[in-house]
Amino acid sequence: MSDPALPKPTRLDYGFMIGGPILFIAIALAGLHAILNPPHPFDPIQRLQSGDVTDGMTVDQVERQVGVPKAVVDNSIGGTTFRYDRTVFQQQSQGFAIVEGDVEFGPEGHVQDVKIATYPVNPGDQSQTG
Repeated sequence: MSDPALPKPTRLDYGFMIGGPILFIAIALAGLHAILNPPHPFDPIQRLQSGDVTDGMTVDQVERQVGVPKAVVDNSIGGTTFRYDRTVFQQQSQGFAIVEGDVEFGPEGHVQDVKIATYPVNPGDQSQTG
């Protein structure tokens, strides 16, 4: 029995033989980079503190700039308040605190005020399960 002769590889064949492994390595490296270096989390409180929200902005502008709020409540001036918060560790008190950012909108839907407050967390107030 005689083996039929294989045709000589073409340029396209060489492209797959060389390009395939290179593409595989590039995708694998990009995946490892994404796993080992995740993007920084979006921090709405930091955006509020840096002045990214100014008086006169609309609800849509604030949501695009800072993100969707954790809570939306009615305020005393006839509009709504967007509430953002996060928990931080305070070095000076060696304890945790909640930083709360409120964006107050007037009745016409424009920013009237931005308030940021810090509330210490009392460890005795936390419920423990187990």
